[in-house]
Amino acid sequence: MPRRSRTTWILKISRSNQVTIPAAVIARFGRPTHLELFHNDEMMGLFPCTVMTYEEQAKQAGIPDVVLNEARRILRERAAQAATPPRGRSSPA
Repeated sequence: MPRRSRTTWILKISRSNQVTIPAAVIARFGRPTHLELFHNDEMMGLFPCTVMTYEEQAKQAGIPDVVLNEARRILRERAAQAATPPRGRSSPA
């Protein structure tokens, strides 16, 4: 008789609010590094998720590379201006 996979687990919450999830459960979902927590008044659930960079989010939103490159250029210029000390008047000798 084939072995059924277990669908419910009891998790212990430590005093420091940490939860240990069984390795078999994590392995089944590809060992995610982040979990998203959903809850309502009666229950909660954890779902594997990926954390995207701002660039990945922009591409997913359909922002063209040309716009992203222009934004990077402007940020570099502003950073260079902020790093350059302001020119002061030379004091008379």
